[in-house]
Amino acid sequence: MIKMRLETERLIIRELEPGDETIFAQMATDGSLAEIGFDRDCKSWIADWLTEARTLTAQDNPTQDYLAYALVEKDGQTVVGSVGCSYYEDLQKVGITYFVGTAYRGLGYAAEAAKAYGAYFSKRYPLPSLIATVRKENPASWKTVEKAGFQKTGERMYQDINDEQPELYYFYEWQGITGNRNTPGRITLPGVFAITKITGYPPESSGVLRWISPQPPKSGSRLRRL
Repeated sequence: MIKMRLETERLIIRELEPGDETIFAQMATDGSLAEIGFDRDCKSWIADWLTEARTLTAQDNPTQDYLAYALVEKDGQTVVGSVGCSYYEDLQKVGITYFVGTAYRGLGYAAEAAKAYGAYFSKRYPLPSLIATVRKENPASWKTVEKAGFQKTGERMYQDINDEQPELYYFYEWQGITGNRNTPGRITLPGVFAITKITGYPPESSGVLRWISPQPPKSGSRLRRL
């Protein structure tokens, strides 16, 4: 089976591997990932989540649930976070999700990963759009998705899957740095960086995306709050 792997100037985006769950659990101990589903004590169940996530990745059907991948810093081969997608049943659309550990924030990794994944997504899956929903009170995240190539389509009160009540959200759609496959194995993204390597890209494949949360697999909680 061909595995998905992208490389940007500074990052590798690859499928999850055994051991990644330990790194994510350690990142979560400071409480910084609680809103997206990784609580401080997620080490007690995160191994089950990893098994589920890898199974879904192998099935490669984003509309089924979610897809999650690891972000790896090229210098040092350090896992710094994750990017992927989850399916919104209520909106019947797929949206991007991501997180970066506290120690690696402020370096532009989230935007770089989101842009690369958006380009990959738009090439791989025959879908009309990839969306992002971001709470208005989270300017760091909406600035990240805007930098990554998403354009704002509106704002409204919305209750996401982990919300206790409706909140004001900004809605975005990937508007297309779709890339130019002018060199085999390369997608050029103008202005910021290039995906220098791309594998796991059978042209006949189909699917849809956005990803679920790292809650215990039966909880149904989605990793969605940006």
